[in-house]
Amino acid sequence: MILNQRSVVFGNFTSAVSTAVNGFQSFAKLPVTGKGDFSTWASLLVSYGDQSRNGEACDGVTKITDARAATLKAAGVKYIGRYLTNPSATSLPEKAIQPGELATIASNGLRCFPIYQTYGRDADGFNYPAGRAAGQAAANAALDHGFKPGTRIFFAVDFDALDHEVTSNVLSHFKGIVDALAADGGRFGIGVYGPRNVCTRVGEAGHSTASFVSDMSSGFSGNFGYPLPADWAYDQIVTRTFGSGTGAIEIDVNIASGRDTGQGAFNAPRPPRADVAFDGSFLNALAEDLSRYMRSIGYEDDGGTGADARLFTHIQCFETIMSHDAQTTQLSRSYSMRKALIQTSAYWEMRHYDLIDQGVDHQVASYHLNGIGIVKDSSTGIGQISGEVGIRAWNHCIDKGFVTGTRTDPTKDADLWRMWQKVNKDNAFTMRTVPLIHLWGVAGKPGGKNPPAGETTLRPMSLAYTEGEIFEIIRRYQGWGDQAETDAAKRMGLYHIFEKYNNLVRQLAVG
Repeated sequence: MILNQRSVVFGNFTSAVSTAVNGFQSFAKLPVTGKGDFSTWASLLVSYGDQSRNGEACDGVTKITDARAATLKAAGVKYIGRYLTNPSATSLPEKAIQPGELATIASNGLRCFPIYQTYGRDADGFNYPAGRAAGQAAANAALDHGFKPGTRIFFAVDFDALDHEVTSNVLSHFKGIVDALAADGGRFGIGVYGPRNVCTRVGEAGHSTASFVSDMSSGFSGNFGYPLPADWAYDQIVTRTFGSGTGAIEIDVNIASGRDTGQGAFNAPRPPRADVAFDGSFLNALAEDLSRYMRSIGYEDDGGTGADARLFTHIQCFETIMSHDAQTTQLSRSYSMRKALIQTSAYWEMRHYDLIDQGVDHQVASYHLNGIGIVKDSSTGIGQISGEVGIRAWNHCIDKGFVTGTRTDPTKDADLWRMWQKVNKDNAFTMRTVPLIHLWGVAGKPGGKNPPAGETTLRPMSLAYTEGEIFEIIRRYQGWGDQAETDAAKRMGLYHIFEKYNNLVRQLAVG
């Protein structure tokens, strides 16, 4: 009892101890007997407690059908945790909420609480920019599925975060989530999924209002010796299979405290639609959201000063990108590519153009115009595209029939210089080239500068790309290695902000 922060006196099992046991049993949703029975001892000694218990909640990676809903109701389940997204296009095909699934849950008298989880399996995946991206991504996905304002989303910390990692990474990650959802209008609440210590500390920091505790992971240091969080809503204790035939389903059994009950009615889902021309009435809101995000990760609107100064302001970059919206819209529809992919890459690169880039550009011009120096190519223009990359992307897309034109040779100075000048001076051409680089990236950037093992080939570009695939496309635009990975995580925040408004405009366009 003492280890579970229950104040009792050592010695005999007195009436005072029995009263304290009553309190613990009530808190942990055990039968309130005041006795030191097996279930009580189990809950005091190990995080998952008595695994023979039945829970009123569950979570899983399998679509809820009518038959499975009947199985769960017969087992006493009321609340079902389902994932908003699945970062993988090949693993666990039913992990994310499936079309029509929420309607099935509601029609069977059940309720659903949403979970947001990507690949974050160690501390490196948790930081403020990643939290900003996660918050906006979760809000976008929740609206797509039909969750109503007021829903609490549980954000996963599915690894054994040591206490110092909670301090250095997890708390800043959740501050990012808080800021993202506040900027989104405060439509959704925040819960945390993870070990006991993670849940407790995130809650005490004011970054969440309820905990979904991964108590099955009894070996996690964050569960060993820590009490059940005061704000626990769901306590995950065991994996079990229920039912048979079409009603069979494997779930994680969760004890429910009643703090969170999910949602039992939903708005109509927002189906994936092709992008449309941007509605100018949302330009100011989009510009402010982008500015707020970039400032939160260290990029001032004016470009900054000193060694880290950039040459273009936020407004210059934003207006440049959005001035090409008609072309961007047409290209996105032609290639089944989200506009946000094009906008994100161009905006990010233009925001990063600095004096060093400008100096290297002058060296390239001196080489080709005056025969001075040895620098014949550089990443240039608003898209930071080199002559070689531009040529290889265009050649690939000409070969695949995405565009028409004449192939050129990146090893020939004349061809290199011709492409370099275009991506350096012609913003419309650059915005035309960005999606071609993404299509080249889908194919693994053949002929490009790739990691030693090469880049994998992704499935064809699609409006239904997963978060993992979007991350890969954004990362490949920059290259490979630790810096590209870090910057891609930051770009994801931009992507989800652009997509927030693009999606809104898509939905309004169809009434």
